[in-house]
Order: sequence, then structure tokens, then C-alpha cells
Amino acid sequence: MPHLIIHYAKELDSKPGAKRLVESVYQGALASGLFSAPGIKVRAQAFEHFQTGESDLPFIHVEARILGGRTADQKSALSALILQGLSELPLASVSLTVEVVDMHNPSYAKLVK
Repeated sequence: MPHLIIHYAKELDSKPGAKRLVESVYQGALASGLFSAPGIKVRAQAFEHFQTGESDLPFIHVEARILGGRTADQKSALSALILQGLSELPLASVSLTVEVVDMHNPSYAKLVK
């Protein structure tokens, strides 16, 4: 069920590319054991204009939106697995961050048509 949203610097489209980012994040979520494969949703959005501190250091930030109820240890393991996968990609001088966000269960709605 997680919604994993990758925000990244557009210049990373050439290497490693959005497809590899999506696959890496998907595999990290799957390895966590918290979710079934069909329920994992990953999408990526490139940003052409950004600033990281006082530089223009490329970045990858993953927002892992999950339904509430997981323990702090489970959330930490999830972010660590995603970060580990990203760190294994052919990247240099890139800021990597992962944030796990609890979604409000009662207000979450889903419809598949």
C-alpha cells in the first residue's frame, strides 16, 4: 500500500535515470517485508530548478507515505533499506534523503476502476 514518491534533480535523468530510481526504491520497500509486491506504488518527479543549501548539489528525496500503525523500528528499517538501495546506484556528489510519513487511516480513500 505505500505510496513512494521520488523527488530528484532532473540532471539525474541521464544517469542513473528515473527507471533505475523507481526500481531501487521499489526493491527497498519490498525488502522491508512490510508490504506485498502488488501494493507498492512508486512514482518519480524530476525538478529542473532547485537549491540545496548554498549550492546546486543534485538530490534524491524519497517520501514514503504509509498507513499509520507501523512501529518506529519498522519505519527506520524501511528508510534504511531505501537509502541503502539508492546509495548503491552509480551516483557521485548527490544528497540522498528518505522520509517516512504516516497517512491518516480514516481519511485515506481508494478506488480502482
